Amino acid sequence: MSATAYPPAVTYFVRRIMGCTTNQYKIEPNGARDQLGPGQIITFELPTNALLDLNSINMVFGAKTTGGASGGIARLPNKISSLIERYSIEAGGLTVAQGFPGYNVVKHVKDALSKSICHVQTQDTSMSHENIPRVVSDLIAEADTTYITPTNEDFSDQTDWFIAKDFIGFLGESAPKVLDCSLLPNLVLKIFLAPSTVLVKALGDNLAAASSFSFTADPTASNSVSYELNGVHLNCTVYGIMDGNYDRMVESKIVNEGFLEVPFKNYQTFFDGQHKGTSRFNLGCQSLDRLYAVFRDLDYNSNKPPKLLKGMKQSAQLGSAAAGGNNITLGTLIAVTTGAAGAVSEYKDIGLAVGRPLVEDAQFNGEKYTVTAFNFPKPTGFTDGQFNINGTLYPQFQATSGDWLDLTCDAMEHCENQIRCRAHWDNHYFLPTVRLNLPGSDKLRIISGLDTRSINLSGMWVTNGVSSNPACTLIAEYTSCLRIGSGLQLSLVI
Repeated sequence: MSATAYPPAVTYFVRRIMGCTTNQYKIEPNGARDQLGPGQIITFELPTNALLDLNSINMVFGAKTTGGASGGIARLPNKISSLIERYSIEAGGLTVAQGFPGYNVVKHVKDALSKSICHVQTQDTSMSHENIPRVVSDLIAEADTTYITPTNEDFSDQTDWFIAKDFIGFLGESAPKVLDCSLLPNLVLKIFLAPSTVLVKALGDNLAAASSFSFTADPTASNSVSYELNGVHLNCTVYGIMDGNYDRMVESKIVNEGFLEVPFKNYQTFFDGQHKGTSRFNLGCQSLDRLYAVFRDLDYNSNKPPKLLKGMKQSAQLGSAAAGGNNITLGTLIAVTTGAAGAVSEYKDIGLAVGRPLVEDAQFNGEKYTVTAFNFPKPTGFTDGQFNINGTLYPQFQATSGDWLDLTCDAMEHCENQIRCRAHWDNHYFLPTVRLNLPGSDKLRIISGLDTRSINLSGMWVTNGVSSNPACTLIAEYTSCLRIGSGLQLSLVI
């Protein structure tokens, strides 16, 4: 057995790449960088003649919300990437990645099923607006007077408050992730901003849900809200290799095979305004890898107050237990309102002592909200469901809610996820998913999903018992390939 056949853990070796350089760049948009709002398009020209790390491309900006009811609030959604409706990549007139409507929905789905809570609480929280603040924003981490009274969010005084990163699709799921831009025409990135319906709108920010000025109160429909981005720019990392071996390797591969192949994840979304037992889709691709079913309330496309995740900190009631109170120790109270004997009192707390989690676990001792547009509950009456592709059932039985939780974890290859309890699955992250490729294919660059290019594919998501006719979005995840030939020649295999 040769030394190279032994595993790295017991093998002594080192590889050297000579003449390697690295640097970071800031890319300004073509056009305005300030006062950008819903529906606008931001265009960037990516670096040329360099090894570009696609995973390092992050959009940095400041933001604020505007509008809302008199004395009310408009807040940015959880996950700042929610402000992106779609993005596309063009190279010399060829659209490499067309993009798909509902990028923000797919981003929420993928993060919920494949990002750990630890990842969200560390890397995502600091600049990604992962949580909707009620009184104190995690960006300032103090009881600033801006957040003691109901108000809109305003983080436009600096241009580096937020960061949209970890893109899905071509930018974040290409292999290799370092792309030699000297082999391509100029790359142009276009980012399409989401409508204002992804924002939170409420009349107040009290924790007590019994109040008409609660964070969860229904707002007045006539009061519109919007948002504004300022100082928008990209950050990215580029590399250089000057030892000549890399160039010879690339040239040899093009000569021998005719092209370089860059596989990347692609997505397509299919919207059904009312799911009445069956939602359909059609797609021709070389490798259909996964299918996701997403349910949302019928009013998801309008501004609503945020949804409080089940089990997290609820409002606390003051007074005796006989009067419905919790008899808990109060922390720092602001503007406590005393009502009649035994009545619910309202307050805004800035400490963990106030409020009561519904689950006896330390990880639930906090508030966590999500926007209605990205809340994915199990529909009323759902008993079971399955996918049907040209008569073949996935799975081969009518799967219940519990079955689908197990099947979804298997479909995501048992990645860490954000589903903290069964109540979260049933009320906020009900995302039935089926995998159609071999395990490990994504990491090993193996195309093993369903090839639907030569067949008249008829796909369906079929459920039983659903009585609420919710909105349904079907997401198809598939592998596309960018082929790079000599002389800046490109082709795309869907």
